[in-house]
Formats: sequence, C-alpha cells, structure tokens
Amino acid sequence: MKKLIKIILLVMCLVGENMAHGELLASSLIEPDAAVANPNYKWSNSSYVGYAWSLKAGIVNPDVAKFIKIGPGDTDDTPLTNVSYAGISLGRHVCKWLTVSFSYEIFNSFNYQSYHTGGSLPGSSTLDTNFLRSFSVLHQSALLNFYLDWPKKYNIGWGDLLVKPVIGSGLGVGVNQMSAFQTLTFTGTPAVASLSTQGFINLQNSLAWYVNIGISFQPKGTAANFGVAYRYYDGGKFSSGTKYIVNDSNEEALIDLAAWTGVIRTNQLKLFLDFDF
Repeated sequence: MKKLIKIILLVMCLVGENMAHGELLASSLIEPDAAVANPNYKWSNSSYVGYAWSLKAGIVNPDVAKFIKIGPGDTDDTPLTNVSYAGISLGRHVCKWLTVSFSYEIFNSFNYQSYHTGGSLPGSSTLDTNFLRSFSVLHQSALLNFYLDWPKKYNIGWGDLLVKPVIGSGLGVGVNQMSAFQTLTFTGTPAVASLSTQGFINLQNSLAWYVNIGISFQPKGTAANFGVAYRYYDGGKFSSGTKYIVNDSNEEALIDLAAWTGVIRTNQLKLFLDFDF
C-alpha cells in the first residue's frame, strides 16, 4: 500500500510538471494573475458541507424462497433518500502540482422505504400480498485525497477574486451501519399483518471513493479560498446481516436467512472553505 501511494504521488507530480511546460487552454482564454500561491504555505485545512442525491443501490431479494417476492414489473431496487453531509480535512502541499490530504466525513441517515402490491409469499404463487419494506443506513468515511494543485490563479474580471480549477480524487474506508430493517406484510381478506425485522444492527467496513471537479475563488492577498464542486461518491457496501426475527410460525425466534445488501452511490454538490498555513 505504501509503494502504491508513493507511485501515485510521483506520477501526479510528473504529470503536473509536464503540463506546466505545455500550452494551457485556459491561458489562451483568460489572463493569469502574476501572483502565485505563497510557496511558504505547506499545509492546507478544509471544511465543507454538501448535499447527496442517491442513485439506485443495487438492492435485490437475496432469496425468493424465504422472503416475499415482488409482483411482475415491480422492483426492490429503488434509490435511498437524499441526504446532507459535512467533512473536514488536513492536507500537505507535496509538490508544486499536488496536495495530499486526510479527511473525515459524516452523513445524515440514508433511508429506504418501498411499498409493494401484488407480491407473493414464500412458497406461494398467489399474487395477493401487499407489504412495506424499509431500513436505514448511517454512513461515515475516512479518506486519503489527491488534488491537482494548480499553481496559477486567474483574474477573469470579478474584482479582487482569483479563480482556479479544482480536480481531485480520494479513496479510503466507508463505515456503514444498517439498522431498522423490517418487512411489514398485509395478506388475505381481511388483511392479516406480520412483521419480519433485523435481528441485530449490522456494521460493515467497505472501500469508499470519489472523483471531484470544481472551481475555487480566492480574494487577493489572502490565504483563504472558497468554492463549489461536483462529486461522484461511492460509499461502499452495506448489509443487514443474516439474523432475523420473523413473526410467524417461528414464534419470533432468531433465525438465519440471507442478508439484504446494497451500495451507497450518490451525485453530490460540495461547498468548501480552505485555508493555507
């Protein structure tokens, strides 16, 4: 892992130096400001908030012989709720073109709720079962980030504001805690309700990663900048675990069944404030 990180750092520095010797498209469109980031600044601190729009999480019935099966044309795979998030990072300017940082992020609870009609009970082909399936996922992450540290800032006529692009990526560990998994079933006429629930809260560590592109603004003469960015973020896999409590002939005994799983995938808007020191 250490060798991989060293290789990434070397490659990004070399790419940045090569770009510095070439013709940049931006330089033909706008006039670069003479002021370059103060070389005495070695560290960078960033605080940020954002909003995440969830994509489909890849949720499928793990065992139709044990869990209620949806009807024709229906799907279990619907997006989780959209949530807000916040993070903080500490970075080091490794070379002229690269900043490496470590960040911690925490998200509000992702929730899943899907109501189905015309499903069938395990072992039955009769499509008369209506049910509600829901759960929650708490997510946080610790990430190693790599940002292209554009050495020039550009004056595009917005007063004392200098601008530069923000391009980066990161990877690390996502911690996903799935809880409150339940299936509430309504069957027959008159309807008889039954409830299946998750036996224990399940915690799972998984690979998390993102790609980031945006723009930052820096008032002249300051060591601070702020900006906005788009991120595609993958928070890794979550799981219900394999322990369930079923309110039927099992008389609420704890039983083993296949785990419900999914992946946190989001498009994100990020607002950030950075300080060099």
